[in-house]
Amino acid sequence: MTSRDTKGRTFYFALAILAVAALLRFGLAWVNRESNDDHYNGIILPLVQGRTFRSLLSVYHPRLYHNSMVFLIQTLHLTTTTQHLRCLNLFNALVGWLTVLLVYAYLRKEKMAPLTLLCCLSFVAFNPAFIAINAQGTNDTLLIFFAVAATYFSLRLLREESWLSPRALGLLSLLLLQVAGAIATKGNGLILALCLVGCFGAQVYFRSNRAKDFLLSVHVPLLLAMTSLSVGFANPVYMDHPAYARFVASKDLVVGKFVGTVRHVLPSSPEGKKVLTVGFLNFPIHSLIELPANKVTTKAHYLMAKYPVPHMHSYWGQLYGNFSFSRFHYWPPTWRKAKVTILYLARALVVSNLVTLTLILTGIGMMGHAIVKRGPSPYRRQEALLFTVFVAFLFAGMRYYMMYPSPPFAKFIYVAPFLLSITYALARAQESLRQRWPVYAPPFFASFFLLLALMNISDVIWLTRDLRW
Repeated sequence: MTSRDTKGRTFYFALAILAVAALLRFGLAWVNRESNDDHYNGIILPLVQGRTFRSLLSVYHPRLYHNSMVFLIQTLHLTTTTQHLRCLNLFNALVGWLTVLLVYAYLRKEKMAPLTLLCCLSFVAFNPAFIAINAQGTNDTLLIFFAVAATYFSLRLLREESWLSPRALGLLSLLLLQVAGAIATKGNGLILALCLVGCFGAQVYFRSNRAKDFLLSVHVPLLLAMTSLSVGFANPVYMDHPAYARFVASKDLVVGKFVGTVRHVLPSSPEGKKVLTVGFLNFPIHSLIELPANKVTTKAHYLMAKYPVPHMHSYWGQLYGNFSFSRFHYWPPTWRKAKVTILYLARALVVSNLVTLTLILTGIGMMGHAIVKRGPSPYRRQEALLFTVFVAFLFAGMRYYMMYPSPPFAKFIYVAPFLLSITYALARAQESLRQRWPVYAPPFFASFFLLLALMNISDVIWLTRDLRW
């Protein structure tokens, strides 16, 4: 078979994956009527009706997503709650599918085997956690899209010889647009902006052997910093963070006990010791396999001392469980239907994704080792950016959990913006194993990711069937 035939078959297989990914997202979005955070009743509905906001945590968000949804609802003349919810969900399903399409565009530009490309694409396209986010009316999907797009355009910009060429300036304009969109969508967008400013600032140092070279490249981090500051100051929510802390602390919420103070995460306090040791130095895989869900039945269960199952103490257990199974979070309430067959499927997903996790961590380790060992070559600069984005969002999620050490605040959505980084790490590990074991690795990866895709698709179809209106 010629190289051209192989590329053609790969393209058609990728097209099939993208088509199934679209059907799964739009199908679940059509039947779903709840989300993990109530952005609809808290922000969007009051904006549509022109009344004041309710006192909800979801109110404290930048408003790009919410104002866009209000504009869409009013433009389409939607009047009922069902129409509003489906509008929100279907919009996010479209944005989520465009994110998968962007990942495919990135994978096509990388030098990898066709099988590796298809395995990584199916990993992103069929991941139940990502599909679940795409079917809910919150701002998380839009943030993930902007983060993936900003990372994608940053990588393309790093490949340009001159950052003042027309092509580079076009990529820079698109990059600035994505960064501005991320900051105007959610506070996590600031993490992305800081990553990119730091990475491009470092590239200016490595590229600038002469004063002329410095002047020809310093505009990129400066424009990124100026865009971030401008959009941040233009959003009142960033200026009103003390009011947010006071609001949460004043409510009768368990998480309010952890807001506005750091004493709970200091090793000198009992609470801090539990968060640092049990929360971050614990991965109870046996508990995850036994009960792959957060069965929280009372408010008291949110207290760390009264969690009903061991993996509810562990940040890594929560992150891994949410990544593996669509209903692991056990929220919203309509997603709680669980039969014995679904329990077996969830257990199979938890066990199978140990292979995926091992590959991702191996790829991350290889990226870090290559960056340190081989220095700032053009190819390594791209790996350094992906590695930095991964580490930044991972530590941001850990910091958030230290402030709010309970299962609802160890979500996949807080780290999902590094989606492109873990996709690259997965491809990196597969390519290394394929070169080392060319006979055994390809059939193993083909069969494993096919089986994983079928289980993920079954998970989403089962959820869609249970949620049908």
